[in-house]
Amino acid sequence: MAQQKQHQHKKQNSHKGHKRQNLHKRQLLHMAHNLHKRHNQHNRQNLQKMQNKLQRDILDKVQVVCRVLWELLLLQIIPLAVWAMVKMVNGNIMALQCIHIVKMARKQ
Repeated sequence: MAQQKQHQHKKQNSHKGHKRQNLHKRQLLHMAHNLHKRHNQHNRQNLQKMQNKLQRDILDKVQVVCRVLWELLLLQIIPLAVWAMVKMVNGNIMALQCIHIVKMARKQ
């Protein structure tokens, strides 16, 4: 009888160990999940920052291009304005190019 009780006692203890192990696994999973969430949030924030900067850069370029086109139109240099627009549509017109165009236009 005493032996049987001892056997039961052992079983309970092994069960406790198992429970603790499960708790540990759960904690680890929980921690991993939180880390993952925070990491994703961080990445999303960085991505947003980069996108914002890119948008600002594009806006700056567009403003410069528009200003230049306006100056070219005011100077009534239509072919040059058209050329600049075509360049702009192809996405390879830079602020320096614009300034260069205006300088050339003013010389004419």
